[in-house]
Amino acid sequence: MKKIFMFSAIALTVLSSCSKNDSPGSPQFLETSITLYADQSQRLFDGEIVDVETSTNFIATVSSNGMVYAHHVGEATISSGSQSCRVTVRPRYNLYADPYLEWGASRSQVQSRLGTADSDNGEMLMYRLERDMAAAYAFENNRLAGVMVVVPIIYSSTLVDHLLERYNAAAIGDVVGGSTDDFIFANGTDEHRPDTAVVASLEGLDYWAVMYVPYPTETRSESTATATIEKLKQEILSQLGLGDSGE
Repeated sequence: MKKIFMFSAIALTVLSSCSKNDSPGSPQFLETSITLYADQSQRLFDGEIVDVETSTNFIATVSSNGMVYAHHVGEATISSGSQSCRVTVRPRYNLYADPYLEWGASRSQVQSRLGTADSDNGEMLMYRLERDMAAAYAFENNRLAGVMVVVPIIYSSTLVDHLLERYNAAAIGDVVGGSTDDFIFANGTDEHRPDTAVVASLEGLDYWAVMYVPYPTETRSESTATATIEKLKQEILSQLGLGDSGE
């Protein structure tokens, strides 16, 4: 009688720990990890699972019939019950290395991550990149406040593809400091709250200024972001010796 009781208790424990999707008849994930390019898709399971979900729709989504759709560069986790699959979305376009965007990081933290700068005027760190590009890191009160990458105009088409793989196209002009000639991007949507805004503006006839700044929040207004963009952009352009190219 004691053995029967123990067996019953174990059986109840096992059954209670299993969700409906862990039962023998439910669809099982075909992979524990998937790597895709943005805009690609792959089947994760056959059949239907109603409560399957993703950790971030911005990176990848999943349908109830098992299809995973890649949207932007990054990592997401697809899960259902005890099953999970890591989805890595990689870029096709690597026009320049993704900038270090830990807002509020100190100068020493940025230098520790990127190495010694090619130019350091005490307020800004400038790094020369390949293909005649440059990245400048600007600080306010020793905290990272903005990054600008200068891209020659000959790479215009690739620049758009590069940004679209990583960011959501928000608008053209009149948002977070943009003019009607600016392209605005964000690393998120209303569902996936962004923390970075990207403003790509054509400066003169020679290059693009791609400005990265913290996204406006309840404590950081759009007007503050606008002022930061304009202030830092002019400072960076001046430091790079490009301030008069658009005149």
